[in-house]
Amino acid sequence: CVALVVASVGLTVAAEKVQSGLEKGAKVPAFYVKDVTGPAKDGEELCYRCRYGNQPVVTIFAKEMTEEVAALTKELDGVVAKNRDQKMAGFVVLMASDPAKAAPSLAKTAEKMKIEQLPLTTFKGTEGPKGYKINEKAEVTS
Repeated sequence: CVALVVASVGLTVAAEKVQSGLEKGAKVPAFYVKDVTGPAKDGEELCYRCRYGNQPVVTIFAKEMTEEVAALTKELDGVVAKNRDQKMAGFVVLMASDPAKAAPSLAKTAEKMKIEQLPLTTFKGTEGPKGYKINEKAEVTS
């Protein structure tokens, strides 16, 4: 399976550039999330990376659904919508120690921002999926 994880985002933390996420072209490991707003929102955990297979996919990993993350999500929602003919897909992963407690902020964001293409999901653990190289100092990785 090949998926696209948009280049690692360098965030400035205390004047230090933080690298987080997979390198461009790296193998993208499978991982499971709980869908909060997407088509599987009433089901068990699922692997969107597996479901999307070889489609071009963008994934946002965040520790909190801030206004900035919501705006980025809305922008990427539009990009995915415009590229549906090329089977582009994406999803947002909120990494949380208590996913059930974090889920309502995702539902509220999806409704407020009218996010229709990108499922908003939760992942148990703030370190992110194994093998994804999420830097603990990074608040957002895409």
